[in-house]
Amino acid sequence: MYPPAPFVNVISFKHRRIIKEEIFSKETVLDVGSGISRGPGSWLWKNVRRNQYTKLDIVKAPDIDIVANALDMPMDSETIDVVILQSVPEHIDDITLLFKEAHRILKFGGLVYIEMPFLQGVHGDPNDYWRCTPAAIDFLLKNKFSHVVSGVSAGPMGALIWIFSDLCSNILPFRIVNLVLRFVLRWALSPLRYFDKFFVYTKAANRLSAENYFLYRKN
Repeated sequence: MYPPAPFVNVISFKHRRIIKEEIFSKETVLDVGSGISRGPGSWLWKNVRRNQYTKLDIVKAPDIDIVANALDMPMDSETIDVVILQSVPEHIDDITLLFKEAHRILKFGGLVYIEMPFLQGVHGDPNDYWRCTPAAIDFLLKNKFSHVVSGVSAGPMGALIWIFSDLCSNILPFRIVNLVLRFVLRWALSPLRYFDKFFVYTKAANRLSAENYFLYRKN
């Protein structure tokens, strides 16, 4: 009954294959933020065995291997092959330090994989700090990482559905009414998400994406 996510994942099959092969062919894979088991980001974890990666989160939970702050991870320098930051950077107050810490623990030639929102409403978990264009991510990682693949993971229709449903369900001062509006709108508009499968190849997707993905290699 819970409404579906406002967007679908539109990463090409070619790039999905490259990303998964690059990541899960490595020995030490660290998932920071405990991963995404449902929704558009869950594609990364399909057909992946649990013993292929380690989960790190700031909150203790049954499936978390390491409880730690992403800004001060308890790993020695240059000991990790892959760091995954899937829908995580926007929730970290010091995003520059986050990328420095990922760089520190990665081996030379190690990979960092990022999925990060662009045009999305605020969603605190518990806080929401950042939105970045692809140029901003490249700026933050330049000189320390080299680009492998990147692109749009959620398109402009997903951004429109998110923003419109958030707008309509946050106008009135009545929580129950707003929840009902959000529920109805998310279900009613959800079929429109699939237009992004076609829009991803347009200029609109690059300018108005709901989310982008990035795979970089440590220099």
